[in-house]
Amino acid sequence: MRRLLFASLCGVMVVAGATRAHAQATGAKPPATGAPAPATGAPAQPAPAPQPTALIGPLADESTSLFAPRANMFQLSGRFASVEGDPARWQRYEDLRDGLLFTTGRLLRERPEWAASLTADNLGWRDQRYSGSYERIGRFTVSGLWDQIPQFYSVDTRTPFTSVGEGVLVLDDAAQRAANLNAYPPIAPQFDLRERRDIGTFGVSAMPSTHVDLTGHFTTTKHSGELPWGADFGFGNDNEVALPYKSRTNDVELGAQWTNTRAMIRGAYNGSWFNNIDDTLVWDNPLVLNDSTTAPGRGRTALWPSNSLQTMSTAGYVKLARRTQVTGSLAYGWWNNDEDLLPFKAQSFNLIVSGLALHRVNDLPGALIQIRQALHPDGLFMAALLGARALSELRQALLEAEAEIDGGASPRVAPFGNVREYGALLQRAGFALPVADAETLTVLYASPRELMREVRALGGGNVLLARSRAPLSRRTLERAEAIYRERHASPDGRVSASFEIVYLSGWGPDASQQQPLKPGSAAQRLADALSTTERSAGDKAAFPAKPKS
Repeated sequence: MRRLLFASLCGVMVVAGATRAHAQATGAKPPATGAPAPATGAPAQPAPAPQPTALIGPLADESTSLFAPRANMFQLSGRFASVEGDPARWQRYEDLRDGLLFTTGRLLRERPEWAASLTADNLGWRDQRYSGSYERIGRFTVSGLWDQIPQFYSVDTRTPFTSVGEGVLVLDDAAQRAANLNAYPPIAPQFDLRERRDIGTFGVSAMPSTHVDLTGHFTTTKHSGELPWGADFGFGNDNEVALPYKSRTNDVELGAQWTNTRAMIRGAYNGSWFNNIDDTLVWDNPLVLNDSTTAPGRGRTALWPSNSLQTMSTAGYVKLARRTQVTGSLAYGWWNNDEDLLPFKAQSFNLIVSGLALHRVNDLPGALIQIRQALHPDGLFMAALLGARALSELRQALLEAEAEIDGGASPRVAPFGNVREYGALLQRAGFALPVADAETLTVLYASPRELMREVRALGGGNVLLARSRAPLSRRTLERAEAIYRERHASPDGRVSASFEIVYLSGWGPDASQQQPLKPGSAAQRLADALSTTERSAGDKAAFPAKPKS
């Protein structure tokens, strides 16, 4: 049962602009020149009763309530409420806390050549909203909006997890060591589970001439807070966690149009960029403290990947004779999506090939697991990616130069895994018959600076979150180039760079593939094949005595 008591005491102020009105004068006017005068001795006519002055401005509109939003007004009120039940459900997308409220602020100014307006609602609260616009009649219009939209999930949420970084949730070590779920309720504090969207928009439209229209629109949306989330280990029960979520989406729209009585042509550009700042979730296992061969001590999963979509389009028409019209349109778009999340269903491909891309993903173990799941049984996966020895010359030159000039060093080249690590990840992902091999290619460049430009263009710069944000100084960069030339210059003046390419292959598990035999099932003795004597595990091996000198 839920009971609700809600009360609001408010005052409304209407600010009316000065408006000139002609009211009837209370005294009698003298007769106009040439008008006949009343006859002498005739009884005097009584003066007409004064009429009340007519209301003008916003107060003259009797069709709406005094408290309805309209131009040139604001509300100042006090609000209090009593709720028995779930207050989060009552104010799911609003902020209805007790307190002083300034809202419904409306300001409008108009002139024959321009108009401007401002609005403000719920000033200082979680669901505050502001907007404004300015228009030069027939020339241009500018408008803006700021809107905060909260989402209130619950007030009785409890969790033993503690956030210690971007997307990292940890548990108490003693509770993990106890391996008992009953140890967590006493150390799970209660908190409000909520999130919020902050939306800002800016738009402009211009009319340079009677035939040309230009438009532009920008929207940014920031999403922050915590979401209810289920994190699990394989096929086990979900661990309910408060997922830290922080993302931003930017949208841009640009357009131009020309038209007359017979034809029209329009061009437009649309772009959308989504950046998930917390793109990985890491959480502790409530029943295991340290990793073991049977259960991990910590889980990890990739969240929504950052991506972008851009489109360019054009459309138009022309009117011809005999009521004929020709219309056409053309659009071209391109998108970019991080590889951390693969949008493919299980067992949907016989062959998956990746060329020099997987070394840049944020969660390589998760990507390999998704690839293996997307393969048909006995399907083949092949990949080529950069190894640990790639760009080793550039990495060493930058580290030494920065340490010498600046007194410290920060990684400037993206790290890569070695062939053993990549092979182990294939096995961890569950591929059958995994193979990892590597080769090193040497490429010549005109100068170290030319190599750096190509590395940056390829996305090979440092992508670590903990990297130094300060750019290299000119002295440090020149010293790094000098070190590089001293060690890796060729006779013709060019410099060499090494690229280690690691090749991976693995198969989707299938019963038809060759399998290792069970221990003890061998039909031949290894000792016979080696022409030696077999000894039990407890016996000491006999070695020939060393000859005496």
